Amino acid sequence: MAAFEPFGNRIGTAIFAAVLPIPNLIDAFEFVNVSAGVLAAGAMTLWLRIFVSTPAIRIILSVLFCLAWSHPIRFAALAPMLADPMGQLINISSFCCVMLYAKTREIRYLVAVAVLSSIGVAFREFALIPAFALLFVGNPINRRLLRKITRPLQFARESSQILFAKNRIKLIIPLICAVLALKGVDALTDGYGTETYLGSLVLHLVLVDFFRYLAAWFHVFGPALALIIIFGRSLLLFIYRNQVFTAPALAIGFLTWFGGLDHERYLIMEAPFVLGLVESFWSVNAKFLLVEPFSCS
Repeated sequence: MAAFEPFGNRIGTAIFAAVLPIPNLIDAFEFVNVSAGVLAAGAMTLWLRIFVSTPAIRIILSVLFCLAWSHPIRFAALAPMLADPMGQLINISSFCCVMLYAKTREIRYLVAVAVLSSIGVAFREFALIPAFALLFVGNPINRRLLRKITRPLQFARESSQILFAKNRIKLIIPLICAVLALKGVDALTDGYGTETYLGSLVLHLVLVDFFRYLAAWFHVFGPALALIIIFGRSLLLFIYRNQVFTAPALAIGFLTWFGGLDHERYLIMEAPFVLGLVESFWSVNAKFLLVEPFSCS
């Protein structure tokens, strides 16, 4: 198998479409992606259960998630052969397992993240992010370290020493498994061409319009962003106290920057975190919801 990197490594959806008993391959892709979108909505409902105790509110938010024009259920009609929907389904499921491990410390959730991320990299490379998020279980980045953020080299060195400490080795295993799986997929596909991961990073860091990037956030999430801005002070505290939630959200935002000019399609991956933030802040400030604020610490 040969195709341009990194796109040629996303073989999972193509395999699913190929084995379906549907004569038209494009129709098979559309069936796989729409099905993945429906399942992703169900996974989103389970994810929101971490933040919202009222089932009706969870369902409403999941419906709003599906109505976004870049959601897989709708976007599959425009681009039926994309690899995003299956990747998104696996990612939301993995993030649920990450949060459950952060709250319970049960090994089965750690194993689930390793398995899902290792499978997910065959669909989209961003399946590495849930495994990466595990490194931040227990809020390892402390205030003393944050004071050194203006000294990038020292901050990076001390952060890596904390994140990869011997007593946290089990949290690294899922990420190692996912990276090895990605290298295995890369070997299978025998990718070639000029656009590699590093080339894509350098190219889009230069080409992306910052204001277009900001506008994309509003296009995807609209008024929901206003609640996060209103509760700005709470946001900073939330970021510090829930690093296992914050780290993947920042990683996706960064990947969205250099992932291409169609930011809206990539930003839909931020939906679990934006909706989770909105509900977490709303629950603290709206007495009628009677929802305890979320915390993994």
